Amino acid sequence: MNTETTSEPTKVTNGLQPDVNKADKNDDAISDYVVLLTGEAPKLSAKSAGSIGFEIGQHIESKQKYIRLTTNSSAGLYSKKWFSLSAFIDLLSNRKDEKPFKTSLFKAIVAGGSSNTVSFIAATMRSKSVGLIAASPNNLYLHVVSDDFDKRVTELNKLTPPSTDKLTDKATDKATTPKTPVKPNK
Repeated sequence: MNTETTSEPTKVTNGLQPDVNKADKNDDAISDYVVLLTGEAPKLSAKSAGSIGFEIGQHIESKQKYIRLTTNSSAGLYSKKWFSLSAFIDLLSNRKDEKPFKTSLFKAIVAGGSSNTVSFIAATMRSKSVGLIAASPNNLYLHVVSDDFDKRVTELNKLTPPSTDKLTDKATDKATTPKTPVKPNK
C-alpha cells in the first residue's frame, strides 16, 4: 500500500488508496457527473499485483456516459480525467472482426498524461463490470473485442442515475436516498 503522505486527506475504501497526481488535475468539474457504476479491475501485467478502481458516470448536462480511473492499489500515476465511454465503444465496434490489438489503440482517446492511464483504462475495459474487451487467447498483453460486446454495450447504455425522488428498496421496503453528483474533496 502506498505509504506516501500528502497534505490533503484521502479516503481509503476496500483497501484501495487514491493515487494523488497533482500534476494531472482533472479538467472536468467532478460535480458535473453522477456516478452510475463503481468497479475494480485487476491490473493487466502478471508482474503487477493489485487492482484499478474506476467509475462510470453520466454528465449532468449532456447525459453522455464517461469513465474515469479513481484508485490504484499499488504504484503508478494515472489521470483522473473523465473519458467518453461512447468514444471507446465506437473505436471498438469498428474492430469486432479484426485481429488482436495493442493497448496503444486507446491512445486515440486517452491522450497525454501518465503512460499508465492507457493500460489502466484497458484493464477497466476487460473488467467483469465493463467487459468490452478480453485478453487475446495467444498473448496476455493483446486484446480482442469481447464476444458479447453488443450485449455489454446495451447493458452499459441502460445504466441510469437514480431518481431524485426517494427510492424504495424492494428487498427491504425501506426508503433510500439516491446517489447525488460527486462533490470534490476538500
